[in-house]
Amino acid sequence: MSNSQHHDPAGASPPRGSVYWVDLGTVDPDATASFYTDLFGWSVAAPDSSGYRLCSLGARFVAGLGVSESAESPQWAANFREEDLSGRVEIFSRWGGETIVAPARAGPLGDFALVADPAGAAVGLWQPRQPSGMELRDEEGSFAGLVLLAENPRSAAEFYVGAMGWSCAGGGEGLILTDGSLARVETVAHLGDDRSQWIVTFACRDVENARSRAIARGAREVAVLADGLPLIRDPCGALLGLRPSR
Repeated sequence: MSNSQHHDPAGASPPRGSVYWVDLGTVDPDATASFYTDLFGWSVAAPDSSGYRLCSLGARFVAGLGVSESAESPQWAANFREEDLSGRVEIFSRWGGETIVAPARAGPLGDFALVADPAGAAVGLWQPRQPSGMELRDEEGSFAGLVLLAENPRSAAEFYVGAMGWSCAGGGEGLILTDGSLARVETVAHLGDDRSQWIVTFACRDVENARSRAIARGAREVAVLADGLPLIRDPCGALLGLRPSR
């Protein structure tokens, strides 16, 4: 989760344990909003009192941009829907995870907690109090899935099977979330460091064109994963993946 107030708009709720909302904390919200507007065609709303901005395609919400107080390691955050937030945090702890932000009320829409797996990859958990979440997925400019870059992919997969109730995909290529989507699990060595982390990917009709346009707007490519998915850092340093739209 970014260092910003979580906000999620009205929409249909996905099943427990699936991605509910994605957002990014940035030290330069104006520049970040401009970058993603140019890259994905988003409309970015004016900030609320906390500086948080809702991003949409057409009339459907796709993501949020918040204000971060630190320029270190900005990161797109995936937040998973839960029905028993405190219970899930306890399960994470039993499996060796860490609680970063204990369960707490986060406005009228729901409760939030931030945990991390044993290797340090952060996981946002959200228990809604009313129907809400992303309103568009797997289409141009919207959320298109996750990749977990882990120090030890096998151990990471085993942890999430226990802590989140997911299952391992055949062939060991990743994890199957509760909504049936696949989250690939690969070695963090792709990034040249040892910091395990979740990567949010976005759908592009033409990945190569999107990659080129992102670089022309100040992003840089840092890796290409085994399935050909490029990872880039936006101008403020946040990692994201570009995936062909379905």
